[in-house]
Amino acid sequence: MYAETRTNQLTRGMRISQKYTPLFAEVLVEGPASLLRVERMGATHYFVRRETASYLELTERLYLGKNGVSVMNGNNYVGQLQLYFGDCAAAVQAAEHAPFTAEGLVRVVQAYNQQCSASHSLGSTPYSLTKPGTKMAWNVGVLGGIQFNSFALSNYDITSIASSLNGLNLDHRLHPVGGLYVDALHAGRVLALHSEATLNRFGSQQEFAASPTTSAGSYEWLGTQAQLRVGLRFFSALSQRKRQFFGGIGAGHSFTLSYKSSLKYGTASDSFLNGNDGFLCYLEAGVRQQRLTLTLTGQAAGTGYYEDTLGWQVRGNTHLLQYAGAMWSVSATLGYRLNTNTDARDSK
Repeated sequence: MYAETRTNQLTRGMRISQKYTPLFAEVLVEGPASLLRVERMGATHYFVRRETASYLELTERLYLGKNGVSVMNGNNYVGQLQLYFGDCAAAVQAAEHAPFTAEGLVRVVQAYNQQCSASHSLGSTPYSLTKPGTKMAWNVGVLGGIQFNSFALSNYDITSIASSLNGLNLDHRLHPVGGLYVDALHAGRVLALHSEATLNRFGSQQEFAASPTTSAGSYEWLGTQAQLRVGLRFFSALSQRKRQFFGGIGAGHSFTLSYKSSLKYGTASDSFLNGNDGFLCYLEAGVRQQRLTLTLTGQAAGTGYYEDTLGWQVRGNTHLLQYAGAMWSVSATLGYRLNTNTDARDSK
């Protein structure tokens, strides 16, 4: 149902508009009569349902009077509840003085459950009923996990010449990752500005077989990098188990802190790739429950190029091969929130 409480968005006269929209709702009471809550931008909606009856929607609603200046309250929740629970004196009496809050509406629903339902028992309340925070909040924590990197080289300019490095994956392994994160949570708790700083290893060392134009050899490309990432996270509404699913998107930059790099063809050797600096973009999905956040992330960096001057020398200064490669990675991390949550309903 259309509802608005933001004064700069109000319309003249009460607007009645109903449309069906899939929603994630908080379960405030579960029983013979149930109560759900949905936070929407501009208004809070409650849904009441009793046995053998359809949902009753209650919502905050303001509108402008005929003069276009005075603000009128169109929320007739008391009358709606008394009509809906008309055959239950206890619920009708509770509705008479109930404020339009989660606590107030819970008292009405529970009065019906205890006094008028077939079971005459209170419904369950999955978690505390404090309204979500109305101000921005901060979450600060640590994270750790594993990251799988891939950085495969391919011939860039001359594909007809066999090469030992063509198709070689210079990483292709798991590395530990750890760091810190900060979330700036929007007032509605469904949007957050996420930032994190992590440390992880990259690269590998291995031997490779000979090709028709070069002898067998080996390479070493190992290092430690820091990554800074900033993005947006979009959260679902809290479920009855205080669990939130989220998706995210963002960008960042990798900074090489230290590395070792060398390339050998037989007895000939030279330096190999530089570090692993560069911009990256990422997508993520995860779930947050109380202090813990489990996140799966996929990220990709831009394409880099390498000229195999050592191979060119080994081939008698013919066929200077250039290779292209792009780093991508997937990671799984578990975060732990260090600070207390300012929302009373998020347990510590």
